[in-house]
Amino acid sequence: MLLVFGAAWDSGSKALRRSLSDESVRKAIDDVVVVWVDTDREGRLADEYEVQQIPHMVALDPQGRKVGAVEGYQPPEV
Repeated sequence: MLLVFGAAWDSGSKALRRSLSDESVRKAIDDVVVVWVDTDREGRLADEYEVQQIPHMVALDPQGRKVGAVEGYQPPEV
């Protein structure tokens, strides 16, 4: 699972949404469940995952354990 923390007003979050919907990225993460988390509405969840800036992505393994995190916009080629 990939938790993507962002906000509707944030340009980086908007760019990341476009990046993750790029065809090449969608194919690469086809078996990954992507969950978008609005930090304005889900502030406690963002705090739980220690989100300091948005956009922020957290990868979870099938058992729900955090296996990685990335802050900031990531272009499709990354």
